[in-house]
Amino acid sequence: MAHSYVLIHLREEDPSDELGALTADLEGTPYLVAFTGQSQAAEFVELRADLFGDDEVGGFIVDGETLLDYVADGHGLLLNADLKSMCRVDAELISDVLDELNLD
Repeated sequence: MAHSYVLIHLREEDPSDELGALTADLEGTPYLVAFTGQSQAAEFVELRADLFGDDEVGGFIVDGETLLDYVADGHGLLLNADLKSMCRVDAELISDVLDELNLD
């Protein structure tokens, strides 16, 4: 929980919208995409330039508890997407952690 994570900011058409973060769908399962550091996030953006085009890509840093706030119901967590250190955390485990920490 004490570790910090980088989320990639998605620009919304309506500037009054809440800050959005990148999600992905793998094998029919939705995931929040997060990175364990700025260098990992930058490497992902370089690898997936096709997703972002010429747009400036922003990000923001959150702590572990705040990261869990961004994980929507039924979503897993995808750490360091498309990198050698990629790790999937299933939605069931996220739910168990939220329950254990009383963070529903």
